[in-house]
Amino acid sequence: MTAQNDNRRKHSNLKVWEHPKGSKITIGEIINRTRGKDYSGSYRVCIPKRVSGTKRILRQFPSKEVAFKFAEQEFNGKQKYGERHFSLTSPQREESLQALNILQGTGIGLISAAKFAVKHLKPPAGDITVQDLLSQFLDEKATMNLRERSLRDLKSRLGIFATTFGQRHVKDISQKEIEGWLKGMQLLSARSRKNYRLSVSTFINYAISQGYLSLNPVNKISVPKEDWVPPCVLTIEEAQRLVQAAHRTHYRGNEKPSGLGLLPYVALGLFAGIRSSELNQLDWRHISLERKLATIPHTIAKKRRLRNIDLEENCLQWLRLVERKAGKIAPPGALKKFKVLSVLAGFLDWKGTHTNSMRHSFGSYTFAKTQDAQRTASLLGHRGDDQVLFDHYRSLATKEDGERYFSITPQSIDGKLVVFSKVAG
Repeated sequence: MTAQNDNRRKHSNLKVWEHPKGSKITIGEIINRTRGKDYSGSYRVCIPKRVSGTKRILRQFPSKEVAFKFAEQEFNGKQKYGERHFSLTSPQREESLQALNILQGTGIGLISAAKFAVKHLKPPAGDITVQDLLSQFLDEKATMNLRERSLRDLKSRLGIFATTFGQRHVKDISQKEIEGWLKGMQLLSARSRKNYRLSVSTFINYAISQGYLSLNPVNKISVPKEDWVPPCVLTIEEAQRLVQAAHRTHYRGNEKPSGLGLLPYVALGLFAGIRSSELNQLDWRHISLERKLATIPHTIAKKRRLRNIDLEENCLQWLRLVERKAGKIAPPGALKKFKVLSVLAGFLDWKGTHTNSMRHSFGSYTFAKTQDAQRTASLLGHRGDDQVLFDHYRSLATKEDGERYFSITPQSIDGKLVVFSKVAG
């Protein structure tokens, strides 16, 4: 005789219910015993094998109400899903109920939540570390005709990102972690932090395209706000000093080239606004003194669009001083030579304070002289509707300043034309 039957024999008044009616699920009162002594009562739900289809299921509850509720839930589950309802273990059913409580009020069902979790926690392509994916990303970028400088910048910024997150799975890095990483760069300018954010976002978008992630956490990170800093613009006197130094050091000696050879480089930077990266690749065949035109080929231009620049008369005068107009505009070692030239012209910290100042000066004085934002934008290779850029230039110089700037000629400095017979480099 089993303990349960013995228990029932001693307590013949214990009740048994079938709930719901006709379900074959029973709920019986039982007396709990410890060391031969009765100490409390409880209610046992019995779901027979013929109902579950697998095995008899027994669950015990401290109160009749809870037991009846459980029996009713199980019966309704059987009615809706058949024997599949009983394939879940008790802990699994409990977890399902907890999940439903968490989702309550969100409008999200358990199935939708499960699909979302699978999509985000188990990406189609599987798991990959930041370092491994970064290698793939940079290899692909190297085959996409990316400019050398752009590729170098990506490698540098993402290399720093990988120093922190390299061994982590891409999908596991949260928005909060990336945001904290960016905030840790407070010593950098807002522009630099903005560039880091963009590089990481580009990398994450690549991860999404490869199936390692479904959402970009960087999208919700605020873009650092940049305080507007006026561009460094040379004064009229500073521009005169620079072109005069380039003029006087362009060529020295009678036996072999020994000067700096930077006069055309400086003239086109100051009076045509050509970027130094473009000047380093520009050839004399791109300059037409007869047509008063400089052409920046799309293979050289930063924006990869061909650009024609109408040359100012003072720029033409400086260029005409050079007799041999062939080969590269920039001489070999132009960067080091320009550093020497800037010191000779009285600029002791050109790279630190005057980077891009030749181009900025051209933009500022052109806008001051013409008051034509669209034309200035076109000459600089910016969008034609880039009014905001030239709003910044508006107060940096007057129209009179613009006219004086483009009146800087060989005669205005040295009083006479000097024609060079040879060109350094």
